[in-house]
Amino acid sequence: MGFYVNAALDDINKIDVKAANARIVDDENNLLIQGLEGISAFFKKEAYRIRGVLLAGTIKQFGDFHSLLKTLQSKKVPMVWYDTKESDFSNYHIYSNLAHFHYSDSLFSNAPLRHLYNQGHRTIGFATTDSSQWQLDRLKRLQDEARAINKDKEIEIIPTEANKLSLCQLTIEVLAQQLKSMHQNGSRMVKKSIQLIKNTIEAHDEFQNKTLDPYINLAAFIKNWPDQSDSPLKGLWNFHIIVGHLLNEKITAIIAPSDSHCLPFLHGIRQANIQVPQEISLISYDNMMDASMLPVDTVDLGGTQLGYQAFHWINSWRKSPLGKQREFQGTPLLLGRGTVAVLTKKKN
Repeated sequence: MGFYVNAALDDINKIDVKAANARIVDDENNLLIQGLEGISAFFKKEAYRIRGVLLAGTIKQFGDFHSLLKTLQSKKVPMVWYDTKESDFSNYHIYSNLAHFHYSDSLFSNAPLRHLYNQGHRTIGFATTDSSQWQLDRLKRLQDEARAINKDKEIEIIPTEANKLSLCQLTIEVLAQQLKSMHQNGSRMVKKSIQLIKNTIEAHDEFQNKTLDPYINLAAFIKNWPDQSDSPLKGLWNFHIIVGHLLNEKITAIIAPSDSHCLPFLHGIRQANIQVPQEISLISYDNMMDASMLPVDTVDLGGTQLGYQAFHWINSWRKSPLGKQREFQGTPLLLGRGTVAVLTKKKN
């Protein structure tokens, strides 16, 4: 069904399905609908009566979309197509059994930045974990939004790679001297980062360089990804991604690309005994179902709302298919959990 729809289904199961004595069949039952073959297989299973179909994602994943819709229409089965606002729905208006539930990726992507800006944050790190296209697209949207709301160029989005580059251009010895100077000038982040590396090294008898200068240790950790399978520092990979953001004293907040990426970041920050949001603010995207494990401010793209509407639209269509509203847009919802500090009075 797709990640976001699963979040919506979680809410549907709690509120609607039990009351309606209905059942949601999704990928957890190994009956994921995938194109015409999946639809046909579904109809052949007498144990299930299909009352509606919820399709998530781009139609490219589902082969001949027109044929799929014709199949459903002939069986008088309504379908909700759940995707981004940018998807082209105009070619499918002829199918009265289809509704398009969508969200705006621009509004969703920019919501954390707007929130941080209103709380007084002006230099913000975006923790890119790799060069995947969706992360680069989200970074670009954030940078475009920063330019749009800039006043005297006071707001800046700094991706992880930019911080790493500025640090890694220095030799280990020069970087160590820079870290020592920052520490002597009162940088608590340097102190806590050094302590985290020191504790990790001391906990492993096989580590050969226990006597190295602590600033050298931290500088080497920053410059050299600890990817050796036998390196005791490998367990700090999540901290390695964000250490550049933490040591950049201008950065007051970090945006994680998703909740699934944010969880290890939070773990790394806690390992270093860095206080959220007192020392660094943290915000993410998606509002995962297991968000109880992740007490971090996040943005829900509106999936729960759309899932609720989709369930009722399907039931309503079956009773009276004519004259139904067929396009719906979710509204991004900010969920505050206390991980974003207020730096100044809110600005309009």
